[in-house]
Amino acid sequence: MKPLFDQWKESDPDLQEARLMRAERNQTKALTDLNNELKDAGIDLQLKDLSDAELSKLPNIDGILGYVQKGHSLADAFFLANKKDIISRQAQTAQQETIKKITANGESSPGSLSAGGESDFISQELFESKKNDQRWVIKNLSKIQKSRANW
Repeated sequence: MKPLFDQWKESDPDLQEARLMRAERNQTKALTDLNNELKDAGIDLQLKDLSDAELSKLPNIDGILGYVQKGHSLADAFFLANKKDIISRQAQTAQQETIKKITANGESSPGSLSAGGESDFISQELFESKKNDQRWVIKNLSKIQKSRANW
């Protein structure tokens, strides 16, 4: 009786259509979740489908596929395979936003800690954020040297 039932399930067009619709819905959800994860991670890459060509655009695709094979969702696999880069990028973004807020707040008050203010003190945080800007360092070299003693 069971083989007959199994054969009927495989050949029934309504069940085949339902199976196909479920597979498409699952694929759409996986793609949406992955695109949301990419956006949250600060990666400007919206995949159109789950084709090999599209998936090859993902960073660390081999690591992602390894996590998917272990049973993780595509979005979770992306995060797990790229978590160091994602966390680093998020921390860097948060740091930049904080520095922008401090600088904007400092420029609007007397005795500013920002480079545009009138203070001779350069905070270590400001220095760390701008130390790769050679012009800024040269312009503020004497302030930096005086301020280092207080870090």
